Amino acid sequence: MPKCWTTDNKSEIPILRMSMCHNLDKHNIVKYIDCFQTIYGKALVFESLDISLFDYMEMKDFAPMLLSDIRTIIQQMATAFDALKGIGVIHTDVKLDNIMMVNHHQRPFEVKLIDFGLAIPTSQAKKFRGRQIFEIMSPEVFLGREFNEASDMWALGCAMFEMVCGPDLFTGECDYEIMLSIVELLGKPADHLLEKSPRAKIYFTKTDAGDWRIKTPLEFFERHHRRTEKSHEFQSLDDLKAMGLEEDNKTEAVEREQCIELLKAMLAFDADERIAPREVLTHPFITKVYPRTEESSWIGGETS
Repeated sequence: MPKCWTTDNKSEIPILRMSMCHNLDKHNIVKYIDCFQTIYGKALVFESLDISLFDYMEMKDFAPMLLSDIRTIIQQMATAFDALKGIGVIHTDVKLDNIMMVNHHQRPFEVKLIDFGLAIPTSQAKKFRGRQIFEIMSPEVFLGREFNEASDMWALGCAMFEMVCGPDLFTGECDYEIMLSIVELLGKPADHLLEKSPRAKIYFTKTDAGDWRIKTPLEFFERHHRRTEKSHEFQSLDDLKAMGLEEDNKTEAVEREQCIELLKAMLAFDADERIAPREVLTHPFITKVYPRTEESSWIGGETS
């Protein structure tokens, strides 16, 4: 049975209609059916889906997911992103809550991207300052730089981290704490990026040598500040490669390495260097064609 909810976003319905004109429901986008007026605003009617990926992981106590299941989900989301790029739309609110499972009992890990309430045409991206939650906001948005659909890829990377190990990737009670968390895990961004970022001086400062560094909590808050507790203890994304092996998966070490390499490409600080949707679809983690190692020949398989 179709499901419906209301919207007050005037651009959401045109975007949904355009997506259906291009049959994006065949590309892992929720199927929009119709709308009608209510006393609370426009009611949108969609195909009936099951539960969100967040709800599914909550049922599993946020235990890390199998790499094969992560692959299936990321492949579908990259397909959705590529389709949205084709019609010039940025979702801007990609998170576990907005990745819906079609039927987690009968069709496990078949998913669709939902909730276009914050979606915008790519042509309007320069004007957008965002209503995203800080935890999934890309560095270019924090820094006031021009942005595009690469910001969705960053948010998907944040969601993928949760699939890989459970907890949130970046945590904090304010934008500065999130930026500090990003720098601690990914390293300081290149100076040339900060030089061209209108809001860089909010979070970063220049040393006497002319290099940029992130401000200390004391410098930012101008007082002693008790920082929000981190949700994980990883010093870099490469630390995830050492997580425990899966049972009955002899190639898990190589598979996990490629999984984390894809995650790193999705979380590149520089949006210009961030992996594009079509590149995700041809990445070794997705295709299961892994690079040659010293001990073995090519390890390969069909794309799941």
